Amino acid sequence: MLIKVLLTIIGLLFLIVLESFFNTLFSFSIIVMALLFLIDKIEWRRWVLIAVLSTVLIDILLLRPMGVTMLVLAIISLLLYILFLIVPKKEVILSYIPYLFAIWLFYILLDLSVPYLQDGVWGTISWESVLVDMVKSIISTVIIYLINLLLSNFRSKEDLRL
Repeated sequence: MLIKVLLTIIGLLFLIVLESFFNTLFSFSIIVMALLFLIDKIEWRRWVLIAVLSTVLIDILLLRPMGVTMLVLAIISLLLYILFLIVPKKEVILSYIPYLFAIWLFYILLDLSVPYLQDGVWGTISWESVLVDMVKSIISTVIIYLINLLLSNFRSKEDLRL
């Protein structure tokens, strides 16, 4: 039990360092990939605790309004579960389409909601920003697929539960 808590804390700190680095350098979110990857891998109470702590810390670190990342993550998690009702979750390429749409919506909602919560004016969306967000979501989805592929080669799904 104590080892799981320590691993969670160390992993959370490592995730925040990576998120800060990649978000500052490439405007690319590691936290959404990690949380969407872990959504079915760990117990839901632990996932919610990790999601709340990491999103609040990311909001503080990146000077966003408090809770905006958590709100957007809650919206895309709900969308992801709804999309998994339509597209069955199997280990094929097409089952990652819900991840693609959820991550794409994450970036678009951040573009819209952060200026609204800071200044009271909705953010602007251009075709360029939509395409950039789509490229970032494709890269994120490919990374999630590769991580799932890599982990499926090491262990069975029953052994992976944390």
